Amino acid sequence: MTKNGYNKIDKGDFIMKNKKIVITLLTILIVMLAMVGESFAADSFSAGLTPNSSRVNKGDVVKVTFKLSSINVDGGVNGITATLKYDSDVLTVDEDVAELNDWSVTFNKNNGNLAFEKQDPITNDEEIATFSFKVSDNTSATSSTIKLVSIKGANSSLNDDVQISDISTTITIASASASETPEPTVSESPSPSISVVPTPTVTTTATATSNGTTVYNGNMADTGSTPNYVIPLIIAIAVLGIISFINYKKIDNKK
Repeated sequence: MTKNGYNKIDKGDFIMKNKKIVITLLTILIVMLAMVGESFAADSFSAGLTPNSSRVNKGDVVKVTFKLSSINVDGGVNGITATLKYDSDVLTVDEDVAELNDWSVTFNKNNGNLAFEKQDPITNDEEIATFSFKVSDNTSATSSTIKLVSIKGANSSLNDDVQISDISTTITIASASASETPEPTVSESPSPSISVVPTPTVTTTATATSNGTTVYNGNMADTGSTPNYVIPLIIAIAVLGIISFINYKKIDNKK
């Protein structure tokens, strides 16, 4: 027996048991690091809605283009599903959606469901389609928002669709209708002459805005956010690393 009450065999058993614990902790650490790496390498893409003008008059038609960007999907994207949302009291959508860049579009006007398909998957930014909305002549609204929700991208090799957050764009509606044109006025003078008041013109500002977002592994999230489990996972990895280091030093000191 030694001073501490342990013989050499007991001390060796103690060291071996602790080595097994350290090896187990290190194995868990490696697996968790691999999980973090996979989460950041997950398939993703962005999308946006861009109107041809952010300010329109009553009775006008505004065109809104749907575009994909920042595509990071293994095998690309050649299938998109989404649902179109808008205020039908303010806007009326044209059933014929303009197809762009060889995309085909199926649109159910009754429920807003959309399906976009293309023969070859894309990996670069590309415009998909353009929607046409007519602003009501009698609306009292000063703005209206157009949304695409439940957006999913796919290709034939993906096991699960890649889902991103909802996107939207808002247009401003001018208070006066462009169709309301003042009648020319005639003024009389000793020397008869006619003066015509010029028809007021309406200037539109083409400062279109769009909102694109990216989500990982088909889970809904806010723009630019990482999966909710990543930060706790990193903290757990750090704790395991510290525990492994402390146990390793203890074993080294007991040799």
